[in-house]
Amino acid sequence: MIKWLVGFHKKNNVKNLNRQPIKFVVENEKNIYNFAAGFYWIGAVIISFGILTTE
Repeated sequence: MIKWLVGFHKKNNVKNLNRQPIKFVVENEKNIYNFAAGFYWIGAVIISFGILTTE
């Protein structure tokens, strides 16, 4: 979804790429992806741990 958003703005919104918050998202695409993936996996580990430790 992040890749789609950045690609859309690079293709259809070139004149506004230097404006916030679009500029922030385009410049930090990889960091946003890494944060979202980490959040997802940490949640999965917590849920799995909860299932395994429930009596």
